[in-house]
Amino acid sequence: MTQYRLAFLAGVHPSTITNVVHAKTKACNLNTMAVIVCALGMSVSEFFDDPLFDYENFETE
Repeated sequence: MTQYRLAFLAGVHPSTITNVVHAKTKACNLNTMAVIVCALGMSVSEFFDDPLFDYENFETE
Protein backbone atom coordinates (compact mmCIF):
# COMPACT_ATOMS: atom_id res chain seq x y z
CA MET A 1 0.00 0.00 0.00
CA THR A 2 1.31 3.44 -0.85
CA GLN A 3 1.56 6.22 1.69
CA TYR A 4 -0.92 8.21 -0.41
CA ARG A 5 -3.45 5.35 -0.32
CA LEU A 6 -2.99 4.94 3.44
CA ALA A 7 -3.54 8.67 3.93
CA PHE A 8 -6.71 8.48 1.82
CA LEU A 9 -8.07 5.49 3.75
CA ALA A 10 -7.20 7.06 7.10
CA GLY A 11 -8.59 10.46 6.14
CA VAL A 12 -5.38 12.30 6.93
CA HIS A 13 -3.12 14.50 4.83
CA PRO A 14 -0.38 12.56 3.01
CA SER A 15 2.26 14.66 4.78
CA THR A 16 1.01 13.22 8.09
CA ILE A 17 1.88 9.71 6.91
CA THR A 18 5.26 10.88 5.61
CA ASN A 19 6.04 12.57 8.93
CA VAL A 20 5.18 9.42 10.90
CA VAL A 21 7.06 7.06 8.57
CA HIS A 22 10.20 9.19 8.55
CA ALA A 23 9.97 10.09 12.27
CA LYS A 24 9.88 13.80 11.48
CA THR A 25 7.80 14.37 14.58
CA LYS A 26 8.60 13.23 18.12
CA ALA A 27 4.97 12.71 19.06
CA CYS A 28 1.80 11.80 17.24
CA ASN A 29 -1.74 12.38 18.38
CA LEU A 30 -3.36 9.14 19.55
CA ASN A 31 -6.45 9.83 17.44
CA THR A 32 -4.25 10.22 14.36
CA MET A 33 -2.47 6.96 15.12
CA ALA A 34 -5.82 5.23 15.68
CA VAL A 35 -7.19 6.19 12.26
CA ILE A 36 -3.92 5.17 10.58
CA VAL A 37 -3.85 1.83 12.39
CA CYS A 38 -7.51 1.18 11.55
CA ALA A 39 -6.79 1.99 7.89
CA LEU A 40 -4.14 -0.75 8.05
CA GLY A 41 -6.83 -3.19 9.16
CA MET A 42 -5.63 -3.50 12.74
CA SER A 43 -7.01 -2.52 16.11
CA VAL A 44 -5.06 -0.09 18.26
CA SER A 45 -4.50 -2.83 20.85
CA GLU A 46 -3.10 -5.16 18.16
CA PHE A 47 -0.74 -2.44 16.99
CA PHE A 48 0.61 -1.67 20.46
CA ASP A 49 0.79 -5.33 21.50
CA ASP A 50 4.37 -5.67 20.29
CA PRO A 51 7.64 -5.91 22.22
CA LEU A 52 8.71 -2.71 20.48
CA PHE A 53 6.37 -0.86 22.83
CA ASP A 54 7.61 -2.53 26.03
CA TYR A 55 8.92 0.04 28.48
CA GLU A 56 12.43 -1.38 28.51
CA ASN A 57 12.68 -0.79 24.76
CA PHE A 58 11.93 2.94 24.97
CA GLU A 59 14.77 5.37 24.46
CA THR A 60 15.04 7.82 27.33
CA GLU A 61 16.71 11.17 27.15
